[in-house]
Amino acid sequence: MEITGTVVEFSDQSGVTKAGKEFKKSQLVIKNNEGYNDAEKFIAFTVLGKSIENFNHAVGDLITVFFDIESREYNGKYYTEAKAWQFRRTAPDSFTAEKSDNPKTITHSPF
Repeated sequence: MEITGTVVEFSDQSGVTKAGKEFKKSQLVIKNNEGYNDAEKFIAFTVLGKSIENFNHAVGDLITVFFDIESREYNGKYYTEAKAWQFRRTAPDSFTAEKSDNPKTITHSPF
C-alpha cells in the first residue's frame, strides 16, 4: 500500500527490551487532505530496522510512504499497526496532478 503526504514528525523510540536486547524503532507522522470531504488527516507509521537508516527527509517534505498494515491479538483484543518500509520524495506538482486525475466519488455516506 502507499500514501502521499507531508512529513509532520519523525521521532526515535528505540530502547531496550525487558530481556535486555536493544531495538530500533521510530514513528513517522504524515498529514494529507484525503479524508472525508478532503479533511486534513494524520497517519502515524512505525518504522523499524534498516528503514530508519534509509529515512532522509525533513519535516515539511512531501513524500510517498509504502507500508503494510498488520493486526495482532493480545489478551483478546486486536491491535493494528501501519509499518512503513520505503519512502520516496514526491514533487508537489505531481501530487496535485495525481489527485485531480483520480477524483474520489462517494456514492454513499460513510456513516
